[in-house]
Amino acid sequence: MAAPLFYRISANRDEMAVLADLRDTLLPKLISGELPAPDLEALGLTPTEPVEASDGG
Repeated sequence: MAAPLFYRISANRDEMAVLADLRDTLLPKLISGELPAPDLEALGLTPTEPVEASDGG
């Protein structure tokens, strides 16, 4: 009964490791500009105006 749960836990851990490796590979390339980031419109998103900092009051 618990075997499917343990299988899913194991599969999730494997997927987390793959995604972490992908992040660790791509993020430095995105930050350095070696790999261009897609523009927001290509992803179906729209840019938003920056939020101004409030004075807390």
